[in-house]
Amino acid sequence: MAAELDHNSSTISPAPNFDTPALSPTRTSSARLDSSFLQHLLARPRYAGRVPRAQEVLLEYVRNLRIDRDRRLWLGVFNLSVSLIFLSIAAGFFVAHFSWTAFFAGLALCSLAMNWHGTLYYHRLGSHRAFRARNPWALTLLRHLAPRTVPEEVYVLSHQVHHAYADTLLDPYAPRLGWLACMLADANHQRISPELSREDYERACRLLAPLAHPRWGLKLNDYETYRRWGSLVHPLDTLKDFGINWLMWFTLAFFIGGNTGVGALAWGVSLWLFSVRHFNYKSHGSGRDQRRADREVSAPDLSLNLRLAGWLAGEWHSNHHLVPRSARYDFRKDQVDLSWQILRALMALGLFTNAVDGRPAPAQLQEAQDQLRHTLRAKGIS
Repeated sequence: MAAELDHNSSTISPAPNFDTPALSPTRTSSARLDSSFLQHLLARPRYAGRVPRAQEVLLEYVRNLRIDRDRRLWLGVFNLSVSLIFLSIAAGFFVAHFSWTAFFAGLALCSLAMNWHGTLYYHRLGSHRAFRARNPWALTLLRHLAPRTVPEEVYVLSHQVHHAYADTLLDPYAPRLGWLACMLADANHQRISPELSREDYERACRLLAPLAHPRWGLKLNDYETYRRWGSLVHPLDTLKDFGINWLMWFTLAFFIGGNTGVGALAWGVSLWLFSVRHFNYKSHGSGRDQRRADREVSAPDLSLNLRLAGWLAGEWHSNHHLVPRSARYDFRKDQVDLSWQILRALMALGLFTNAVDGRPAPAQLQEAQDQLRHTLRAKGIS
């Protein structure tokens, strides 16, 4: 079954020992990356290799915001600034411009549009190349289909390591390290190492290739600029990109609902920024094995099929970990993948192509569940 389910991404392999920090990938990554490169792709916190106390996580986060000591830490400061800007506008909404209609509009923005954009642009296209933009205009459209919140390199590069070392102490999503570590992972665990060799930097750039374009996508740094700024994209290019996106979305929100519309937008985005990090924690059992053999399908990691995330965004997470490069995550009749339906509509318009429908055949799905059942039984979980 492994060869049939590979899809240039993942194979069914024995479950790792989750009680020790694994030093080899639990799966083959979508780009066929070797373990040495993946282990050094991201900067490591001072507590790497062990479960830290909450105070250590906070102290590490503060250290990683000290751009006065090292300007290469700018992405952590940028991510925090994005969150604070949206949170402050959202607070103004609740204090001065609240309405229930706008409240539920922001909730819908978070639950639907932001999730659809996140899973299609960052996840299925950027991280797994599960489909392809037919032209640069299509890439630009998808890129700005929702308010921008996360620089691509923070998401895509760390996601490669996440799949290779899921639920070990090397996992940059950090479910085993606790909820706080997961919430602060962008600065502590997901930033690219500033000390890559020229060869490894070029390999990192190739990981962002589906989202890069000299005019309509990401403009990647040369190696010397990377060494100066510690990032694949120059800070000014990131500011310009986010500024154009925010100007468009805040103008639209103001045109629809004035200050209340702007506040509703900020409230929805703020909720999404929290929920997506919380999802990284909960979708891997909060660092504990909470899988059920009749619900999950991936034996090598702790990923869960959470119903709410599945129904709203198509993020059936255990399904995804079984066949990472699939652009479609609904493997059973009682599951729905709205993001896949949106992608199909965009493909019908001629914007995207080459979507990978990696759904396993019934016999393959049953074999995966049997393997998971055996894994859980060996761990004493019924």
